[in-house]
Amino acid sequence: MLEIDLLRCFVAVVDCGGFTHAGSRIGLSQSAVSQRIRRLEERIGARLFVRTTRAFELSAEGEILLGYARRIADLHEEALERLKAPRMKGTLRVGFVDYFGPDVLPETIRRFSRTYPDVHLEMHAGMGMDLRPLYDNGQLDLLISGDDGSGTGRLVARDALVWACGQDYAAALPCAGAERIPLVALPQPCVFRITAMEALDALQAGWEVVFTGTGMASVLAALRAGLGISVLPASAVAPGLKVLDAEAGFPALPDFATYVYSSGGVAEELKELFIACLEQQFAPLCRL
Repeated sequence: MLEIDLLRCFVAVVDCGGFTHAGSRIGLSQSAVSQRIRRLEERIGARLFVRTTRAFELSAEGEILLGYARRIADLHEEALERLKAPRMKGTLRVGFVDYFGPDVLPETIRRFSRTYPDVHLEMHAGMGMDLRPLYDNGQLDLLISGDDGSGTGRLVARDALVWACGQDYAAALPCAGAERIPLVALPQPCVFRITAMEALDALQAGWEVVFTGTGMASVLAALRAGLGISVLPASAVAPGLKVLDAEAGFPALPDFATYVYSSGGVAEELKELFIACLEQQFAPLCRL
């Protein structure tokens, strides 16, 4: 018998890349996590991880179990949510920046809507500069965006920022005296645009903004068309794009934090239920 707590612990270790971070995520000590993994290994009669001095990888049996463990844990959680869910009703207005969680948000919406079918979701996608006034004017109940500096947001995830370009684009090395690097960006005061400029300035590398998009879709289209390079959250790197790393001469970039801001105007319980679904989908990133 494979207990759900053991499977959840196993998934957490994989997602977080180790026992210590997994313990922080699920509220257990490192030793308790180790004990649960050992118990699970005893149940299946095989090692789940291959441990060396330089690597921490799944064994062949671990790779097989992982897919089943995720599905079992998700179904278990979904069943509990549905059975325990109050009959919530109303409208929840959520604003989110359009580069946010391309894989996370659809699953959040799916799970929330299935669990609370009587709640009407009103979703607003756009850039932070456009969504913030709506939130400040009481037209949004929740806003999912980057840090606004107010200290009132709730941190839900961190994502790595990366340099990206089209698959067939030959990027020039960002070095002093080189040809100007063409940048594809969102309008000011976009944090990704500012990050790219500051990183290249620090290298004394020339740059030029050759394309300004009004949303992430237009930026991604320009990158695929080979117009230049851009700084994006790693989760926003879509098919048709590639990441430029240190081997290509591009400097490492800081992480990007995603926050949820909650206003008045709708039941706190309703907002907390949506945020809980959001955090659950972000959990595999485990970059808090």
